[in-house]
Amino acid sequence: MKVKASPQSIDVAYESAQNFSELAKDEGFEKSAEFSSFQIRETSEFTKGTVIPGIGINDAVMNFAFKMDLDAISDPLTITGGIAVFKISTIREEGVRPLEDVKGIVRSQVIRKKKLEKMREQVDAFHRSLTPQTELILAAQSELNATSQKTGPFKATDAPPGVGRDNVFIGTAMTLSPGGISKPIEGSRGYYIIKMISKTPFDSTLFAGERATLREQILQEKRNRLFSDWLTALRENAEIEDNRDKFYR
Repeated sequence: MKVKASPQSIDVAYESAQNFSELAKDEGFEKSAEFSSFQIRETSEFTKGTVIPGIGINDAVMNFAFKMDLDAISDPLTITGGIAVFKISTIREEGVRPLEDVKGIVRSQVIRKKKLEKMREQVDAFHRSLTPQTELILAAQSELNATSQKTGPFKATDAPPGVGRDNVFIGTAMTLSPGGISKPIEGSRGYYIIKMISKTPFDSTLFAGERATLREQILQEKRNRLFSDWLTALRENAEIEDNRDKFYR
């Protein structure tokens, strides 16, 4: 059963994130996270206009990351599955990366390419042996270096279990009809051959029933974004006098 957060729960989460953001800007990100019992997760490095590791495509996060300075802390930003507050922990200037930094990456890419080239002939031969009646999972079990599994139902926006967010895999799967078998495709983890077991048509009745909830969620996201923009503009134009020393001695 899929559980969706109510507008009230979203409001509570946003308010909690807003309080944390303000505390982090005053007291420090790591210290505030520990005090608030929030978990910190760090992405690997990414470049402008690409997919953000662990988050996906998110314009608001991307704009924050490349417009703000080192150690900047964001206001609450909506991401898939929730609300997050970000800190810019590292900035690498443009230019050619040192050989020592990329040597391991290049080596692994070359090894992967060689393995894929070696496997291609085997994959093509296996694909030629398939018919629409073939039980793909059973057939793959007799193949060396092959694994087979069912993903279960997934949407175009999901990350299929055992595959992850592989756009080549997902895009190919979406083009298949029930019973159809794809040609070998090269994905992020190797070659895939996909057989579509079933495909659920668009349910207009279900959509109509959830339309009000979807509309409220979209409106809430817009409210949160507008409030965040308003608060940011207010801070930028505010004249603040720090008198804490008069009260805390």
